[in-house]
Amino acid sequence: MILVDARERRDEELRGYHEACRVFDRETKRLKQFEDGDLPDFQRWVDAEFAAEVEELHRVSAAASALRRLLEDVETYAEWKGCSRRVALTVLEDAQAQGFFAELWADVEAAAAAAEAAEAEAEPDDDDDDDDDDYFDRFREAYEERRERDERSSGREGDRRGASRATLKDAEDETAQSYLKVVYRRLVRALHPDFNADPSGEKRELWHEVQDAYEEGDLARLERILTGVAQDASAPLNLRAAPIGDVMALRRAVEKSLTRARTKIRELQKHVAWGFRKAKGSAARLTKLRREIGRDLAHDMALVRMQHDELEEQIVRLRTPSKARRRRR
Repeated sequence: MILVDARERRDEELRGYHEACRVFDRETKRLKQFEDGDLPDFQRWVDAEFAAEVEELHRVSAAASALRRLLEDVETYAEWKGCSRRVALTVLEDAQAQGFFAELWADVEAAAAAAEAAEAEAEPDDDDDDDDDDYFDRFREAYEERRERDERSSGREGDRRGASRATLKDAEDETAQSYLKVVYRRLVRALHPDFNADPSGEKRELWHEVQDAYEEGDLARLERILTGVAQDASAPLNLRAAPIGDVMALRRAVEKSLTRARTKIRELQKHVAWGFRKAKGSAARLTKLRREIGRDLAHDMALVRMQHDELEEQIVRLRTPSKARRRRR
C-alpha cells in the first residue's frame, strides 16, 4: 500500500485554480470593456458621424424589402388564381391602395377551405391528393417563412450588438453552473438531515431553502446560505477545507471558460469597434476609421440600390403589357 499526501496535490490545484481565476477575470474585463465601452461608444459615434447615410441605407433597404414581398405575393396569388402575374400585380396593388389587402387573403383562405371541404365530400376516403389542393397551407407556410426571414434580417444589427454580451454570459454561466454544484455539495454536508442527527428547526428551514435555490439555479442565494453556515460554525470559508475533487472541478471549469473567453476575444478583435476607446484619442486613427466606415457604407448603399432597382424593374415589366414591351425593343 502506498500512502500519498494529498496536501501537495491540493496546493497545486489551488495555485492553478487561482491563476486561472486571475487570468479569467482579466479577460472578462476585456470583454466587458468591449461590451460596455467600445461597442456602445462606437455605435454612438457612427450614429453621429453618418446619421444621414445610415438613415438613407435603412430607407432604401426597407423599400427593397417591400418590393420583394410584393413580388412574392404576386407569384403566390397568380398560382392560386391561375391568372397572369400582371393581373395578380394589379389586384394586389389595388387591394393595398384601397386598404383591403388583409380581406383579400381572407377570401383566399375561405376559398381554399371551401375547395378542400368539397373535395373531402366528393372523395371522403382518398387522402392522396391533399397536398396538391391544400394550397393555402403552403401559402401560409411560405408567408410565415418570409416574415421570419425579414425579422431576422432586421434584427441582425441588434444581434451583432448583443454578440459579445451573449458570449460573455455563456462563459460565465458555465463556470457558475460548475461552482453551483460545488456550493450545493458543501451545503448538503452541512445541512442534510442524514449528516445531522438532530437538526434544529433553523437548519431544517435552511435545508428547504437550499433545495429551492438549487432548483432555481440561484447561486448568489446558495453562497449567502453557505457563508452564514460557515460563520455559525466559526469556520472560515476557504477552498483549502474543500475536498480536492471540488477544487479540481472548479479549476477545470474556469480553465474551460478561459479558453472560450480567449477564443471570443480573438474573434472580437477583428471587429471595427475593438479598441475604439483608444482610437478616440487619436485624430489620425479617427480619420482613418471614418474613411473605412464611409467606404463600407457607400458599398452597402450601392449594393442595396442595385437590388432595389432590379426589383423595381421587375415590377415595371409586370405592369407593361407584352405587346408594349415588344414595341420598345
